[in-house]
Amino acid sequence: PVTWILGTYDHWVTRSRVQAMLQAPGGGIREVFEFATGHVLKTGSDAIEIFKLVSESISKHVFGNDRPAQEPNLARFALQSEAEWARVKRLKLEDASNFWQEHLFGDDDDDVGYDIMLEHPAYPRFLERQAELLDPQPGDHLADLGCGTGNLTIAILKALPDDASPRAVTVLDLVPAAVRRTEEKIAAYFESLDRPMPPHQGLVLDLEISRLAAVDDFLRGELHTVKELVHRIEGLNQQTVHKLSGHYGKELHAILRGRLATAARIRELCPNLESSEVDVVLELSRAARFLQDSVLSQDLRSDVTFARTAADLNFDRLTFGNASANLQLDIPSESFDRIGCSLVVSYLYDPLSALREMYRILSPGGTLVVSSIAPNFDSSKLYAEEVELLQAAAERGEEDAAVKLEALRRFGNMVSRLIELEEDGRFHFFDGAALRSLVLDAGFSNANVFRSFGSPPTAVIVRAEK
Repeated sequence: PVTWILGTYDHWVTRSRVQAMLQAPGGGIREVFEFATGHVLKTGSDAIEIFKLVSESISKHVFGNDRPAQEPNLARFALQSEAEWARVKRLKLEDASNFWQEHLFGDDDDDVGYDIMLEHPAYPRFLERQAELLDPQPGDHLADLGCGTGNLTIAILKALPDDASPRAVTVLDLVPAAVRRTEEKIAAYFESLDRPMPPHQGLVLDLEISRLAAVDDFLRGELHTVKELVHRIEGLNQQTVHKLSGHYGKELHAILRGRLATAARIRELCPNLESSEVDVVLELSRAARFLQDSVLSQDLRSDVTFARTAADLNFDRLTFGNASANLQLDIPSESFDRIGCSLVVSYLYDPLSALREMYRILSPGGTLVVSSIAPNFDSSKLYAEEVELLQAAAERGEEDAAVKLEALRRFGNMVSRLIELEEDGRFHFFDGAALRSLVLDAGFSNANVFRSFGSPPTAVIVRAEK
C-alpha cells in the first residue's frame, strides 16, 4: 500500500501528527510531501504542480515507471465549470450594506469586530507593507477606498515622514459606520500626536456604482462580442451567452442595445433559450434603455414613477445594485495623489470598472496600492495562531482576552461566509498575475506584485502608477 496524507499544517494537522500516522504498523511504501502553501489546494498553479507530483509518485510506486504527469486542459475545465454553474442559482448579496456592516462590526454586543485582526502580528505587518508601497509624502491628498474600520488609513498616516501631514485625507466605504469609525481613528491619531487634523472627508459611497459600465461599453462598441459581457454582469452566465452567439444577428443585436421586444419574439430569434434566459435578454435590453435615457413605463418597478438608479427598474435575473446612468463616483477626476484599496476588489462583481474609476480619480503620476486574498485562501492557520496568542494573553491575566476570543470566533464565522461566496463564484480572489493584469487593463502602468500577510503569505499586493 501507498499512503498519501494531504492537509495543511495548522492547529489540527501538524507535522508530528502526520509522522505518527505514517509510523503506524502495516508496512508498505511511505512518502511525505510537505508544501508551504498557506491555502487549500483546489485550483491554481500550486494545486496543479502538487497534483502532478502526487500522480508521478503513484506511477513510480504502483506501476514501477517514471512517467511525467500531463498538464490538464484548463480551458476545457473552465467551460465545464461555467456549464455546471449555469444549472444552479448562485448566491447573492441581497443587502450588501448590512452584510459588510456585520462583517466589520459583528453583532450588537461586539465592540471588537474586524479589529480583532489586529491581534495577530501578521495583519499589522500586512497593512504596513501596503502603506510602505504607497509611499505617502507631505502635501499628498490620500484616499482609502473601502476603508473598513480605518486600519489601512492609520498605517498610511504612520508611514508619512516624521512631523509631516498630508494635504487632505478622504475615506470611502459602503457602510456608514465604517466611515465614522475611520474618522474617529484619524481624529484620535492626530490628537495623540498633539497636531491639528488635516482637511478630511468621509464618503458613504458604493464602489460598485459603475455596475452598468459593461453595458455602456457594449453600447459604445468597446466590446466586440456579447461574450465579453460574461463575468462583468451578475446573473449573465456563459451558457446563455453561448446560445445567443449561436443565433446572433442584426435584430438580436438591436434588442440587446435597447430596442423593445416581446418574449415571444426573442424565442423566435433564439429558440433554445429557456424562459429564465429570455428574461435575461429582456433585462439587458432594459439596462440599455436606462443608459440611453429611454426608459419605458413597463421598465419601472410598480412603486416608482422615475428611474434614478438601476434599483428603480424591473431586474429580477440580473443584478445592477444602485448603479446610476452616470457610471461614476461622485468624486472629481484627478482628486488624489495616493489611493489605497486593501482587500476590497475581490468582493466587487466587476472590479475592472471599479479600478477604472480609481484611475480616473487618481492624479497623473499618482500611486495605487491594491490587494487581494489569494485564491483558495485557508484561514485556519492564521486563526489557530491568533487563538494561541489570545489564550496566552488570558493566562497572563489580561481582562479583555476572553472578549477578544469570542470576537475572533464570530469573525471566523464571517470569514467562512466569505470563503463560501468565493467558492460559489460571487467573490473572486486573485493571484498576483491576475490582479496585475486587471490593474493594467484599467489603464495603470508600472504594476508590480508583492506577497504578504502570514507565513507563507496568503495575500497579494499590486503597486501601480498613473
